[in-house]
This record gives sequence, structure tokens and C-alpha cells, in this order.
Amino acid sequence: MRIAYLILAHAGLSHLDRLIAALNDTGSMFVVHVDSYSLQNYVSPLPNVTVLRERTHVNWGGYSQTRAELALLRRAVQTPADYYVLISGTHYPIRPNQFLYDQLAGGDEFLSARPVPTEDKPLSRFEHYYFDFDRRTRSVSHYALRGAEAALRLLGVKKPIPFALYAGSNWFALTHAAVAYIFDTLDRDPRYAGFFRTSLFPEEAIFQTILGNSPWRPRLRHCLTYSDWSTVPGPAIIGDRHLDELYRQDTFTSDYGEFKPFFARKFDPHNTRVLDIVDRRLRK
Repeated sequence: MRIAYLILAHAGLSHLDRLIAALNDTGSMFVVHVDSYSLQNYVSPLPNVTVLRERTHVNWGGYSQTRAELALLRRAVQTPADYYVLISGTHYPIRPNQFLYDQLAGGDEFLSARPVPTEDKPLSRFEHYYFDFDRRTRSVSHYALRGAEAALRLLGVKKPIPFALYAGSNWFALTHAAVAYIFDTLDRDPRYAGFFRTSLFPEEAIFQTILGNSPWRPRLRHCLTYSDWSTVPGPAIIGDRHLDELYRQDTFTSDYGEFKPFFARKFDPHNTRVLDIVDRRLRK
């Protein structure tokens, strides 16, 4: 099975190398998008690792993350794979690689999706206008765009919603056929990019909405990433208590259904002790 791993990396050079090494296997390829000055000169010695040289500056909550994901997919499909697996630079596998291959063998699409609204994906993210800017800094443009968003809400301006909305985690494992369908839909129907370009956290909904409004919907399954959202802000950093839980069980349940995670997120890139325990205790 040929798997293309798509990695959104923004910190932790040593962790990125360790993540790739853990996943590197016969038939694996990696496409990396770097969104950090500390990684901007990142080069891998492995011939099956491609680093995108045209970087998208990703703004938290903005459409720029979707653009980065589409750039990864466009590069990856040039060398077709059976599956395209999107992860971040703070992911790490928590099971042997065969655990992943066994799940992918069924041909399902691992993309969490539920109709909007959900408890953590309110309709307001999509019916109001949001712009793509750095929401974590304070600048003149930040306040100007925040003010524009607030003014539109105050005036009662809302976007028409042209399709049923679905949302979930943006991490996925999708077949080549599903990815081809996504690209074909984006090319044929400009409403999708147009609508989500002014939404909040569109990367958690655009692919879900495309596949949710298609014959692919019955094949959608929970994504393959374990995260702990019990903390604010979340997700929680993976630590000893998470490793104990992952050691005791391999099947979990969330609002998106039952799943067997292969990855966990989010790891502290500098905490090699936890990663050593994962390799020694969970991946054997």
C-alpha cells in the first residue's frame, strides 16, 4: 500500500525528523509544508520527502490553512498514492505501522464529519463573515478586520448557505478517488471555495461538506487521531496519563463515533521522554 503523508509543520525540527522516521516504510512518501522561520530551511536527507518551497503563511482560524492543505494534496497527487494522510508536525504514531495498514485495507474514508451545528462547531462560524488574518497578534490590521467582522454582525449581514454543512477534525486519511472527487468539485463548483474563504476554521468543514454532500458520505469514518480536548486551551499536551489510557485500550468513542486511533496529538516536540515511552510501550 502506498501512503502519502502530508505534514503541516510549524515547530520542532528534531520531532519532524523523528515523526518521518517512525512512519517511513516501503511505499511511503512525505510532503511537508513548513510554516515557521525556525524550519524555513528544513531539508530531509530522505529521497521520498518533498518540502514545499512555496509556503503559505497560515493564520489560525483562516482560509490560509485550507490553502496549505490543498497545496500539499496537489503536490502529492502528482505521484498517486492509495491514501493521503494529513497530520501536523505535533502528531506521532502510537501503534505499530501495521495497525494503520489494517484499518486502511477496508477502503474507508477516515474524515470525521457531522451536520452543523455541533457542540463545538456552531453555525456562527459559517453564516457570518470572517477574514483571513493573524488573530493571535495585535496590530492595526488586526483591529481593523476585527472591527469589520463585528460591524457586519451588528448590521445583521449573513452569508447564504448554499449546501448542507458538515464539520469535524481536519486530520484525515482519504483515498485517491476521494481526493480526486474533492478537486473535481472545487473546479466545477466555485461556491465551495467562495463560501469557506470567509468562514472561521474552514479547514474543519470544507472537505467534510464536499464529501458529505456526495455519494461518499456513507463511507466517512472517524479520523485516526486521538486528542484530549478537556483542557482550555486544547488540545492537551500528551503526557503520562494519556499514555496509560492508550496502553489500556485501543478503541475510543467520541461524538463522531467509535474509532481506533493510530496517531495522537499534541506532543511536546522537546519531550523526548514521552516519545521514547511511546516507541517502547505502545509501538511494539
